[in-house]
Amino acid sequence: MTTEELEAPNGLNLAERIRRLASGRATLDVAQFQFIGLTGIRARYGDGWLVKRDRVQSVARRFIATRINPEDVMVPGADGFLVVFGQRTGLTADAAAQHISKELNEFFVGTNPDDIDVRFEARRKTMSVEDLASAFGDLIFATDAAEDAFPDHPSGPLAPARMEMAFKPAWDARREALTTWIVTPIDPRTGRRVSGYHFETDLDAVRHYAELDELQLRASEDAIRGLFASGHKALVTTALHISSLQNANTLVRLFSVISGFKKDLARYRIIRIAGIEAGFPRIYLEDICRMLRLRVPNIAFGLDWREPDVASALRLQPVGIGFPLPSDLASGSRAEMLARIRNAAEVCHQHHTPVFVDGDFGPDLAQRFVAAGVDVLASPKIWPLARELGGAEKWPAAKLGPAQDSAA
Repeated sequence: MTTEELEAPNGLNLAERIRRLASGRATLDVAQFQFIGLTGIRARYGDGWLVKRDRVQSVARRFIATRINPEDVMVPGADGFLVVFGQRTGLTADAAAQHISKELNEFFVGTNPDDIDVRFEARRKTMSVEDLASAFGDLIFATDAAEDAFPDHPSGPLAPARMEMAFKPAWDARREALTTWIVTPIDPRTGRRVSGYHFETDLDAVRHYAELDELQLRASEDAIRGLFASGHKALVTTALHISSLQNANTLVRLFSVISGFKKDLARYRIIRIAGIEAGFPRIYLEDICRMLRLRVPNIAFGLDWREPDVASALRLQPVGIGFPLPSDLASGSRAEMLARIRNAAEVCHQHHTPVFVDGDFGPDLAQRFVAAGVDVLASPKIWPLARELGGAEKWPAAKLGPAQDSAA
């Protein structure tokens, strides 16, 4: 099933979507996330319960949507949610449901103690495709749940100390594997990545990059040590905002953290210099690279997709050049963006330098990036954020769906 089919203007009848999801199977596994002790909760909030319920469900829906696979279907109900798993079955589906339920409850209890009685319970069972189709045949499910998993960021930046760290998988298109994990600060109010590192124009983007950069460095070191101690391997990317690297005081703080890194794991670490605006002076970028390479050998650049001179950045010999895309990228800019990234990929490949794209895009756009020559892709809409660092694993390109026309 393609993303374009799911996003048809009039939407798909949910019954038909479930039948297509089954691909000939007679049964599908479903997980029901519902409020625990609903009678007591309603009694506590009285007339205010409907408002409370809507707010909790809105947050919970976004939270669950970032933790299910792109092919899964989420149906909101009056007292919770139903998730129809596309591929996971049996114990795998049950484990996924319980893991999401545990994280969901920890999220509410950990960030808002007043809501400790507002909890969810997950129940998994196998249902026939026809029973599911009959139950929801009259509903219209116009878009993927993931499409609205990233609402507007609430006004007011959150203090860096209150941010949470997650890990974003990055997919190597040539190897068809998840080989790299990107340390990603998220806002616990939304479960969404913190704006600012992807050229967002949001005035409420985080304003304390240095402190957040330091937290990311510490989280990356703790995670990579734990991963390798367990016998697994993966590349770990940590973003440092370029504004932090231009200030002598913040540099001292960041280098102090880096000095404690385990040296024999250095080849598995990548520092991505984030926020490099289009036309940023190369002489300054060269100075930053010279200082960083004394401590971290692998440096990548996060460039604005409108960067006019990718070739000059390549002369500084980064291990990768990429384009973090803002979530508010206008749809009318896609054709120009794809053309520029295609041209950049041609130049980078002449120097044997891989190209990555990082953003909130779906499978259809991911296929267009691959057709344009992009080597590594990261998007929570396809590869959800994880709370723990994972090892490298296979992820076949076929999971993106049928090949799309590469035209913009």
